[in-house]
Amino acid sequence: MHSISVTMWDTQTGGLVHTFTTQSKINDIAVSATGEQIACGSSDGSVTFWNTHTGEEGERFRNSQPVVAIYWLSPQELAVVTQGTLYVHNIISGDTSDMLIPGCVWGMVYLEDKSEFLVGTSQPSLGVRQEECFFMTVRYTQHHRLESQKPEPSHIQSPTHNGQLLSPMLVDREIVCITPPSGVQLFNAESHNWTNNPPLLDAAISMAVSLDRNLVVQTEDSINIFSPDILTSAKAHNNNHPSHVYPLDERYIICIIQPTRHLALLELETLQELCPDDNTSLLRSLLTNQPPTVCASLSHGLVVEFGISAVIQAWQSCTPLPERAEAVEGDVLLCGWSPECTRIVTVYGSPRHELHVTDVKNGITLANLPLKRDEWETGEVYNLTFDSETRFYLKVDGPGWHIQIPYSVIESPSGRYSHEIIKGEPEPLPEPRATPPYTLDRNCEWVIDAGSRKICWLPSGNIRRGNGGHFWAGLSLVMVGDDGVVRKLTFKEPDC
Repeated sequence: MHSISVTMWDTQTGGLVHTFTTQSKINDIAVSATGEQIACGSSDGSVTFWNTHTGEEGERFRNSQPVVAIYWLSPQELAVVTQGTLYVHNIISGDTSDMLIPGCVWGMVYLEDKSEFLVGTSQPSLGVRQEECFFMTVRYTQHHRLESQKPEPSHIQSPTHNGQLLSPMLVDREIVCITPPSGVQLFNAESHNWTNNPPLLDAAISMAVSLDRNLVVQTEDSINIFSPDILTSAKAHNNNHPSHVYPLDERYIICIIQPTRHLALLELETLQELCPDDNTSLLRSLLTNQPPTVCASLSHGLVVEFGISAVIQAWQSCTPLPERAEAVEGDVLLCGWSPECTRIVTVYGSPRHELHVTDVKNGITLANLPLKRDEWETGEVYNLTFDSETRFYLKVDGPGWHIQIPYSVIESPSGRYSHEIIKGEPEPLPEPRATPPYTLDRNCEWVIDAGSRKICWLPSGNIRRGNGGHFWAGLSLVMVGDDGVVRKLTFKEPDC
């Protein structure tokens, strides 16, 4: 959004789609739930809307006061609040329902489940301090009329007392407001309580909610994506942050929380945290019934480090994970489970450069095999699969060649470990390597498509470097940043 125009871009290709221009300064924009229409409210009181596919402009309408905020209730109904009036306009019939709002309006949110507006206003009535800010509740009835639930605004004051809350936005049950010159205040729509602004959001200029319900925050020099958990979780306020993220299956993520070393179990779709008391059996099932096909990079680092027994016990008792006697250094390139889920093989990159076999139950190292730095020359190991409890394969792809290397795990009572890894003869593979739709560059700075094009830049610090810093879940990139926030970016299906 610019001063008098809105530009629409294709996030996958970077191509310009449309530019919509108004006649005066734009105060707010809203995109319909279907994504087919965009509306702009301007400082001259006009509201303009366009078809996002064709760029065609609809018939604009105007009122006498500057528009503060707008919201699509349906493809036909647009809610508009000015400095002193809330009204709902039907863009097809032209019918309007309106209500005067006492004081000076600074924002609005809509609670769909209750069909209620919360209108932010200041200086609401005689005898109230002018610097206080309030939310007034207005119901939108089935008869398409606006009715005040409370004749007087509830006396809920902002903790800042500066009367300058801007751009309220609903994320779950929390209303997020920007407090100039920087910072964020939270208002709970059910308890009507204010809370202190999270420290990770102390430089907000503007905000939006993405289609996957994450909070997108713009600062002076970056755009950051936050899970809604940051608004309610004590972890965001007490400097306890996820330091590692691991997928358990297609629906769940597990995190290690630092510095307390506790565990958090999150739903992949919502990034909402699940409680240990109700989900211990779920975690046990996820860790002990892994399908053999799940062998993505980084996916089993938690079990590699601690073993299933330690993870389940720590989760069930809400106690920290134990300290490991043997430090594990180096980036994890690949992990893979044996068919009966008794062993995990891990391929470590710099600085270790080795294969590592671990007992799944207790996390004890069974065997390791140092790898020479030129083991695969200029090739890249990209796949690890088992065909038995004692035999696994690595697929390696290089310029002009594509091979599969067999390895056997055998007992070795006389060695340092109880088992050893024996390398077999490489076998050439006739089929070329399947190209994933999206990958990251070596610096974890760009998302790259199958055509090696840079399509999405990741701000510095959004991915913590090293083992457990990110993973791919289908077309979604899940990552934990240096700030301890878990983020998720979902990309569309690539064009064939």
